[in-house]
Amino acid sequence: MIILTGGKLARPRDPTHYLVNIFHEDIDCMLESEMIRYAARAVRCRRQSGENKLETFVPIHSKVGEGLKEVISSMYFYSWGEYEADSQVYAIVAQHLYEAGVGPEDIAKLLLMNASEAYEASFEKT
Repeated sequence: MIILTGGKLARPRDPTHYLVNIFHEDIDCMLESEMIRYAARAVRCRRQSGENKLETFVPIHSKVGEGLKEVISSMYFYSWGEYEADSQVYAIVAQHLYEAGVGPEDIAKLLLMNASEAYEASFEKT
């Protein structure tokens, strides 16, 4: 499991460190797509923790398809705010893309894009 930390608290708003805590048995039963999901969440959350934050999915939520719109609304409701919701949405999208056959390299590129650009690019990949 990848845990984001700020040095003092687990799951901080602005994480500065990753803690990787996976037991060998956990790896055996975890699907590769789940690993992609956890890694995508960590990368996106870390990217959004500093200055020059990227556009999130929250402002473009009215422009996306119904399924993703529901995910965005749900993640925003159950999270600390826009940036955590964004990292959760990116994680779900990354897992979906991986299960659809998109490679990790292409998924990694999406994690560093503004949400509107990533949304458009992800439809080209599926």
